Amino acid sequence: YWLEAMDNYTKIHTQQKTYTIKLFLKDALAKLPADKFVRIHRSYAVALEHITMLEEDTLYIGSTGLPVGGQYVAEVAGIVKAMN
Repeated sequence: YWLEAMDNYTKIHTQQKTYTIKLFLKDALAKLPADKFVRIHRSYAVALEHITMLEEDTLYIGSTGLPVGGQYVAEVAGIVKAMN
């Protein structure tokens, strides 16, 4: 449901398991459908369909809160607003 940058690796968090792949986050995102994922932070990207809510600078995937970076706040807020 979300991707997390870890140096030159990316962790892919799903409901069942977490996978680690040897790709930078930007390269992992380039392989995914751009209309289904959004970058929310220098270290995070999320699957749009799993966004629960946005509270100031924290985006929730279920009960998990992820930080929204300052440069991404306006874009993420617009996307979340359009989804509701």
